[in-house]
Amino acid sequence: LSAYKEQHGKLPSKKSQDEEEKSLSVWLDTVRHEKNEEDDDEKKGSRTKRTIDDYPHRQQSLEVLGISFGRRRDETFEAMLQKLVEYKEEHGTLRFPSDEQCEKSKNLELQSLQKWVKSQVVNFRSRKMSPDAIRQLKEIGFSFEKWCLSKPKRTSKKKGSTKQEETDEGTDVTENVVV
Repeated sequence: LSAYKEQHGKLPSKKSQDEEEKSLSVWLDTVRHEKNEEDDDEKKGSRTKRTIDDYPHRQQSLEVLGISFGRRRDETFEAMLQKLVEYKEEHGTLRFPSDEQCEKSKNLELQSLQKWVKSQVVNFRSRKMSPDAIRQLKEIGFSFEKWCLSKPKRTSKKKGSTKQEETDEGTDVTENVVV
């Protein structure tokens, strides 16, 4: 794993076409999963097999490579929340361009952030979001109501003219549309 990271400058990905990279990624996920299972077993008072905790030098070597053993879902949430805060600081809003505009921009980070935000809204609507996650999003000014309840007001003029939209924040967006 360390040789792979040194050669490629990154950790392996399961999505890679390279079989060696995939197998390293699967192994790493297994180590993380077993570590998290062990932590859960210790909380319950039942420990059944050896894991990375039994080999502190191995765990330390992996941590030096940038491997963390926390819950990945929590880590992902925290990382994306931080990106959302940075987006708000840069743009002054938590509203995103339309799906089409995000795609046209070819900005993969923006597309990824927008997709994550939409998934948070879906989780909120389906009541699969933790109260802590809801609180963290609301603390940065995120409004689920804007995503869930209100839709942009649309007005259109005669055929071949432009269509104007007014968003919840009052920002006008003009697109050329044949009505």
